[in-house]
Amino acid sequence: MLLKRIISGTLGVLIFILAIYWGNFPFFIFISLITILALKEFSQITQTNSSFSLILSGMLFLVVSYLNLIYQYDFHLEYFFILILLIFFYENYQKDDLKNILQNISINIFAVIYIVFGLIYFIYLRNLDLQFALWIALIGTWLTDVAAFFVGKYYGKKKLAPKISPNKTIEGALGGIVTSFLFIIAITLFLDIFSGIWIIYGILLPMIAVAGDLFESAIKRAVDVKDSGDLIPGHGGILDRFDSLFFTIPFTYFYLSLLLN
Repeated sequence: MLLKRIISGTLGVLIFILAIYWGNFPFFIFISLITILALKEFSQITQTNSSFSLILSGMLFLVVSYLNLIYQYDFHLEYFFILILLIFFYENYQKDDLKNILQNISINIFAVIYIVFGLIYFIYLRNLDLQFALWIALIGTWLTDVAAFFVGKYYGKKKLAPKISPNKTIEGALGGIVTSFLFIIAITLFLDIFSGIWIIYGILLPMIAVAGDLFESAIKRAVDVKDSGDLIPGHGGILDRFDSLFFTIPFTYFYLSLLLN
């Protein structure tokens, strides 16, 4: 299991590197594929049977966001919520499932906000003036997860959130936070950009990563599944690998954008 985890994790990093440096459009295609797979997984684990409408709605938001960023269009995303509501309403009407319409639409809207908006900021962060910001966020988040896993496995005793995820420990979380913090301090010193801003970021990023991991664990607990899927050997599904990133990538974008402005 551990060997599979290492091999698939390494391949995933290499694919990320290729997608990021290939160019804007290839990276958009890569994020689009992740979006489709993540939304399909979410539809399966929640048993809403809304894969098509959910993917259609999610891709609509992703495409509009891409056009706004790359071609400086001025589409207002909030207006598209009306269209998405109509898409979900029509689907429930076609299935003659009006009894559950409120629940189904709420779950699907949540999926769009949780998954798609998180992935949109991968594209935004890649195009931020600080070209290294995406890598710091990615590596910092991954280190939090990896260190938490190993520290928790060998030294974990006190449960972090037993009602959500019995295997996660306080010691593991602290190990992940400290490891990520040290990486962020070291890399910013190496890049000669170190300041108090990065100290705050180094503390907040891994804490948000831990919270994002717990958030997805709570979703899986609610729908009674262990993993969101089995696409990535040793890791589970797309949602299992991107759960923390759905939070840390938007956080990094807004945090650094605020400082840049």
